[in-house]
Amino acid sequence: MNSAEPVARLASIRIYPVKSLGGIEVESAVVEGPGLRDDRRWMVVDPDGLFLTRREVPAMFGVSVKPEGEGFRLAAGGRGSAWIPRVAAPGESAPVRVWKDEVVAVSGPSEADAWVSEALGRRCRLVHLPSVSRRAVDPRYGQPGDTVSFADGYPLLLASASSLADVERRVGRTLSMDRFRPNLVVDGSPAFAEDDWRRLSVGAVRFDGVKPCKRCVVVDTDPVDGRRSDGVLRALAAFRRWGGGVRFGVNLVPRGPGEVRVGDDVVIR
Repeated sequence: MNSAEPVARLASIRIYPVKSLGGIEVESAVVEGPGLRDDRRWMVVDPDGLFLTRREVPAMFGVSVKPEGEGFRLAAGGRGSAWIPRVAAPGESAPVRVWKDEVVAVSGPSEADAWVSEALGRRCRLVHLPSVSRRAVDPRYGQPGDTVSFADGYPLLLASASSLADVERRVGRTLSMDRFRPNLVVDGSPAFAEDDWRRLSVGAVRFDGVKPCKRCVVVDTDPVDGRRSDGVLRALAAFRRWGGGVRFGVNLVPRGPGEVRVGDDVVIR
């Protein structure tokens, strides 16, 4: 499909400064090679440097992240809070692991490590991905030189409001888009039309839609209270299973820097 006419509009933008912790809705965001600026540049790891996510640590659902000064405030009900900078100060560095990837990360503030360990009920620490560390996108779907932050595999995730409405109809209840943790949410397009968006622009920024995103049991968990209720993944699996996984949303790789804003047109190239 080639069209100069908008097929949708950008309805909301979300960043997740710390992988698997709370997100922040913003009106605009700077697009960089590894993803939106400040998105998943921090991560929680165990003492061996292995990444932790809400898949295996449900307490992560309860940690909110809010912008504060030149950094972010992490908080959990009744457990106080801790502050981390946008960019970690130069200091101790060590390799950490995200899925099969090993990358060198910088240690965060020791007081934040102590706080997050208490909040999650296990020994862990916060690490930051410095700009000099390069984590490559899966070469089967990206181009040489494509990089990603601490996100699961790709720089951005786009989801559609109409696709969510379709899933809501199938499960018979209202669902928060936060279950799917997208960066960009669009509206105005038919449900699941985004599956076929191979090259697109959001405002002035161009992207490749590299593949629909594979989902896991996290989508069955309420993003506010962390309560598990089966049904969402099963509903998706009934009509969205192919290629060895259940799919919702589309992974994007940016094809140049720029800025996206709520209200931007989405155009297929």
